[in-house]
Amino acid sequence: MANNKTIDQFSNTGITKFSVNKVILDEINDRVITLIQRKKKLLTSKNKISLENFHNSVAVKNLNEIRMYLYAQLNKQDWILDKMFELFNSQIKLILGDELAVQKKVNLSIQLPNDNSSILPMHSDFFSGESIYQLNLWLPLVSVNKTSSMFYFLPKDSIKMINEIKKNSISDLNVIFKKNYKKIKWLNLKKGEGAVFSPNLLHGNVLNKEKNTRFSLNLRVKNLYSPYNHIYGNEKKLGSFYRPYNLKAMTIFNINNSFSFD
Repeated sequence: MANNKTIDQFSNTGITKFSVNKVILDEINDRVITLIQRKKKLLTSKNKISLENFHNSVAVKNLNEIRMYLYAQLNKQDWILDKMFELFNSQIKLILGDELAVQKKVNLSIQLPNDNSSILPMHSDFFSGESIYQLNLWLPLVSVNKTSSMFYFLPKDSIKMINEIKKNSISDLNVIFKKNYKKIKWLNLKKGEGAVFSPNLLHGNVLNKEKNTRFSLNLRVKNLYSPYNHIYGNEKKLGSFYRPYNLKAMTIFNINNSFSFD
């Protein structure tokens, strides 16, 4: 029953949220805090680190250096990728299947209150050459609400706006966003919840006007055999952007043995 609800909800809206394993979530949080502690020279406070209140411990000018350090350290091995799959495995299997192409690195976002350097304007991932059959895994490490979260538009609104974008210059994107602002949906999640969504939906974030900092992880995943974006010169393909994950014996056998007439 729960599986059918997830499938129906995603099929109709392109997005669904769910509870995650809190033990694994705490493990990720602890790893992030431990890594932050190694960068004490970049912090403005000696108080115990809290991800929700991280804005009290760092200056905006040092934020990107810390973010890039965390990104590099978390992705040094497959630990963070494996943890993401442990948390999202059920949703991935229901929506995509088993054999996958996954983004090479897990992304990390940190958005401090009133920090205009972390704004991500409205977009759809296929604008930059990514597959329309891609699924985004979104895991906030803290509770997120309204402007500390991300916004998205429902499928019918996204398609209407994308058609309008096609007719106009891409520079009109912000104008179209402002005109449709009342239609946005906020992905409000409590700590311990995650979400999967189609990045074909127009989405992004705005200035964080809430009192808390947002830490979140995201990862792009698609079925290994679903179409890639074949725009000429596009690098968002297997090998350069995605890598194989969870290959089955038949696939491995045929990779290792050429039976094709090509």
